[in-house]
Amino acid sequence: MKTQINHLLKSFINKIYVSLAFTPKLVEINKINCQKDIEFSDLLGFGGKDIKYFPPYEFLKVYIKQPEKANILFSNWFYDTFLHKSAWKIPKVKGGWFRGPLYIAVDTLFREKSLFIDHNTILKNADLIKQAIQQRISHYFNLIESIKKYGFDPSLEPVRFTIKNGLYYLLDGHHRVAILSILGYKKILILKRTALGSILNKFLLIKKKIWLFRNRKSFNFININ
Repeated sequence: MKTQINHLLKSFINKIYVSLAFTPKLVEINKINCQKDIEFSDLLGFGGKDIKYFPPYEFLKVYIKQPEKANILFSNWFYDTFLHKSAWKIPKVKGGWFRGPLYIAVDTLFREKSLFIDHNTILKNADLIKQAIQQRISHYFNLIESIKKYGFDPSLEPVRFTIKNGLYYLLDGHHRVAILSILGYKKILILKRTALGSILNKFLLIKKKIWLFRNRKSFNFININ
């Protein structure tokens, strides 16, 4: 009961935040660019560029005609980025995957084995990481099939963006926009960050950095500079 109340409360607060921080706007997909000025996105080569430069775009496109090949390509990229490019320990504010969907999936599998994520356990448990990766890949492939069958409802999973110098840049939803582009969608209803939203975002980023600093001993493998 308590969990349900907490979930409803968080959902209510999130709806208030979204209504204050964003306004809906119909935008042509070919005018939408990937997130900009984010360190790890720049490292992966897609920061500020057209959605076609988003690495999973190619794998999602291959899936349409060659699902098995797409699964192999996607899995290899996921594993290399998560482990060898250290995405697992880079904070989300820098474009990393720390506490992101894949990290959470890995952490869940690790905890079932009484393990905790650190450099050593990451290196010694490739099988669990690959299992978590497969869960995420299945999620994205299922999303393609769902959109093909039922269409895309932006009210359920809104895509957020910001405008800089007249250009549109995603704040999230890269996979969804990539899938819609591949499936031939021309426009998408997304959420534009307002002036108040920018202020709230800066406040949240400062709050998150303070939290990371205060908990640096528990997460000493994270670089938050």
